Amino acid sequence: MVYLNIHQQVPYDRIQEFTKDIIGLSISDGLISSSVERCSGNIEKPLEQIKGALLKSEVLHADEIRMRCEKKIHWMHSLSTKEFTYYDVHAKRGNEAMNAMGILPRYKGTLVHDRWVGSGIR
Repeated sequence: MVYLNIHQQVPYDRIQEFTKDIIGLSISDGLISSSVERCSGNIEKPLEQIKGALLKSEVLHADEIRMRCEKKIHWMHSLSTKEFTYYDVHAKRGNEAMNAMGILPRYKGTLVHDRWVGSGIR
């Protein structure tokens, strides 16, 4: 259920239809939601490892893209190297949002970004 919802981005109703058709089980929205929440705790350590690798890199790429989240405009921010990428969604863009990721305020290397004036990244 978690894989289908998070990785494949399958909506709850289609997951419920799938489990009913394939294995004959009716599942609730609450079961899917609680399963996703329970599994989200498993990514904390890998996320800290990714942050650590990004902080050690000589060059770091920053980018952001506009997206809709719960019918509101939000921004998907990314910091990446060839090997690692860290994503974060924030209601704002620019320095405030990028700093909220907890990487840039401690980063000492070279930051590369598209220098779009509206980004607010300095």
